[in-house]
Amino acid sequence: MSLNICQYLKKFESLSWINCKFFIAVTFGAALPCAVIISGCSGVQSEELSLSKKSQYYQLKEGSVYDGDTFRVIDPNGQELKLRVACIDAPEKKQALGIESRDYLRSLLAKNPNNLIVVEKERERYGRMVAEIFIPTGKGDEEIPISGMMIKEGMAYYYAQYSKNCSDNAERYAQLEKEAQKKRIGVWKYNGLKPWEYRKANR
Repeated sequence: MSLNICQYLKKFESLSWINCKFFIAVTFGAALPCAVIISGCSGVQSEELSLSKKSQYYQLKEGSVYDGDTFRVIDPNGQELKLRVACIDAPEKKQALGIESRDYLRSLLAKNPNNLIVVEKERERYGRMVAEIFIPTGKGDEEIPISGMMIKEGMAYYYAQYSKNCSDNAERYAQLEKEAQKKRIGVWKYNGLKPWEYRKANR
């Protein structure tokens, strides 16, 4: 099963071609991809991006995107769950770029709201699911990696403090953040508090 995420990411580049080659999805006896291999992306060494055998299709609950990393989904059994996107921390709504971050996440989820690939990483103290999200584009096996796109476009920070939730993809996410920071896009235009600092200061 082949997958070219790097070509998809190119669509979001305003000027030059992103220095990527390709992603290859590998399926292990299921309809959903269980692993993705990155080759030659932005100088990062080839690495495996695990999507896990726990991945399932979920449906976005309409009107539930609260901010740039939190929304609600309906699971395959019809149960409503609150979900936090793993590996990122988006600005709070009252912070600079908070609304823009939320709206960008909405635009990504709107591309296929009824078929979200959810890879659960953990359950928080009060039952909220932490998960990586991938969105099928409807173009063959092509998928949009939500965490990667939010970081790449400067709409969220890579949440290194919780890198255990994306250990397979951590190096790539860190590289995407460095690129966004270098371009001074999104949150990197500002010298404000990071979301975790803002929450601590406003407790």
